[in-house]
Amino acid sequence: MVSFKASTSKISALSAIEQKHRRRISLNLPINVSTSPRPTTPPPSTPDASSPVPTRKPDEQAAIYKAEKELEYKHRHTFIGTASLNDFLDILEVSPSHMTTKAHIAQAFILLASSEQLHARQTSTSPEGWEFVTRTTHDLVCGPHEDYLNQARIMLGSISLGEFLRMMPFDEEGNVGALSMVEAFCAASHLDAKATAGVGSKAKAFRSWMVRGRDE
Repeated sequence: MVSFKASTSKISALSAIEQKHRRRISLNLPINVSTSPRPTTPPPSTPDASSPVPTRKPDEQAAIYKAEKELEYKHRHTFIGTASLNDFLDILEVSPSHMTTKAHIAQAFILLASSEQLHARQTSTSPEGWEFVTRTTHDLVCGPHEDYLNQARIMLGSISLGEFLRMMPFDEEGNVGALSMVEAFCAASHLDAKATAGVGSKAKAFRSWMVRGRDE
């Protein structure tokens, strides 16, 4: 009986020590409590009242289309020499605010005048006299367009560069609205048509005498 009690006491003591050690063991690991986020519903989109989308009626769209096509036809058939207003607008540099400069207008004029002279040389039936013709080339685009000699000698049809530039109201910095250029082109086209008709022109009458025969 004594030995059994001793064994029982020893077992109880060992159990107490084991429980004590178990309490002291800690892994120091963080505890993650995962909570899944709740799905959020985006707020309903509202139309922006500050930028309304313009809508046009079908008849208004048809009228605009017709007006644009008519204007295109007029621009394609308004000429100074061999260059149309459409040609001029195609190569003219215009800002987003529809402004241009004297330099850009001169450059476009020179390019078209150069193409016109090249075409005249290529289709000429006689080489005689071309050696006296002042050449207009693309190189003059980078030249001094303010030079009075260049302004007088560079011609598109019967209109000189200087004459064309004087038709536009440039400001002090050489800027002008593109619409003013269009108006000047139309005015120059009218003058060129009158010069081409040559009504009452002594120079045209003399050329007719030279070509048709001096004996007439």
